[in-house]
Amino acid sequence: MLTTVIKKYKDCLPMIFGKAPEFMELMIGIALTEMDPNNDSYVFENTVELSDQENLSDGQEMSKNHLLIHILSVVFIKGSCASEEVIWEVLNSIGVYAWREAFIYGKPSELLTIDWVQRKYLEHREVPNNAPPHYELL
Repeated sequence: MLTTVIKKYKDCLPMIFGKAPEFMELMIGIALTEMDPNNDSYVFENTVELSDQENLSDGQEMSKNHLLIHILSVVFIKGSCASEEVIWEVLNSIGVYAWREAFIYGKPSELLTIDWVQRKYLEHREVPNNAPPHYELL
């Protein structure tokens, strides 16, 4: 992480590790847990209650909550607001497509723009003064 992500802020690492875990757990439900203090190794753990978890045939566990965490992470990284284009670019990179109905997610576009908006996990709004219309998620 020091050599790739925060090379020029390596002196700030103690402060970053002091604050980041608190915000990550609060904002996206992921806890940073120290695995081996001697090797400075850590692991991310999901702290979100998974009520709709499913097992896929290959044994890999997936859920709507994991997808939501991906989306909320992108929104957070983009400053609390991300265009639909950016969100779908990220989701496409993990094999989730707006047009492809999924076994666990159903129709991903409806999940994002209807279900999670109704539950107030996300806000979906039109960006003003655009033709054709563009949307963003908050």
